[in-house]
Amino acid sequence: MNARVLVIGCGAVGGIFAARLARVCEVAVLDTWAAHVEAIAARGLRVAVRAGSVDETIEARPAQVASAPAALSTGRPFTHVLVAVKGPHTHAAVTGARALLDGAVVLTVQNGLGNAETVAAACRGAVCHGVTMNAGEVTAPGEIGQAEIGPTWLGPHRADLSQAQGWSDLLVQAGLESRVLPDPRGVIWSKLIFNAAVNPLPVVTGLRLADVYAHPDAYALLRALVEEGKTVAAARGIVLPVNPMTVIDEHRALGSRHTHQGSMKQDIDRGRPTEIETLTGALIAEADRAGVPVPALRTVYRLVKAIETAAITAHAPAEARG
Repeated sequence: MNARVLVIGCGAVGGIFAARLARVCEVAVLDTWAAHVEAIAARGLRVAVRAGSVDETIEARPAQVASAPAALSTGRPFTHVLVAVKGPHTHAAVTGARALLDGAVVLTVQNGLGNAETVAAACRGAVCHGVTMNAGEVTAPGEIGQAEIGPTWLGPHRADLSQAQGWSDLLVQAGLESRVLPDPRGVIWSKLIFNAAVNPLPVVTGLRLADVYAHPDAYALLRALVEEGKTVAAARGIVLPVNPMTVIDEHRALGSRHTHQGSMKQDIDRGRPTEIETLTGALIAEADRAGVPVPALRTVYRLVKAIETAAITAHAPAEARG
């Protein structure tokens, strides 16, 4: 496949995909973090994979790296575009890069709801959506630690099945497990419920995720959040092909070997806005539309919002804090 891929957002997930794709096709990367872009341009992208029995380091050099779409050199149009920014940044990212999306099959594997709709509104071409179970964190500019390896499920949003299959084939060629579904909304909701339950708890408890799983009260709250999410999905007519609690219990069984903390705690620690709106907030919005009470989700949402505000304020320059 003579593919030319643009990765918008080279954080943990975008970097995991970009490094592997760069070994099999031409890849360009867009990311707004200047130090990250400079490091990748100078030394390449390095992904340290420490997941289960896998212990390897992937090093790759994307053909182009830039912090703004205009900085990418022109050439053959992109055949594929991966959107991997966090949900709150989707609109700005895809509208800014709109000219680069024409003629490409765009794929979003972002967490939460509404991303595919935002992408589709910003471009005229084919749009696919899905989720991935690959996860990690940016450990330093140009360097990513991958703590979880798993499949990517994807399918058409405004595309045909063959275009989704083309994306999947490219991911498989790059060494990523990928499966095509005619309608991936079920897996998107499964991961939404998982993330809306798991990601906030290290923030509100101060515990490592492994300790959240181990603590009986925190685990009971986790189960309550998942049950509320499953009730919302049923009310909205969504069939979940994967039970979020099954995934949680698989992670729980790892004990202290489960080291991934989730992006929400990482954002809080760095004083950045979280994805709480596109995760727990989106699930609450769907609950309200369906008339389903979600007291546990709503309480956790409010706590994270308060902690997020405090973290952003604490990290702001002194003059901005007044």
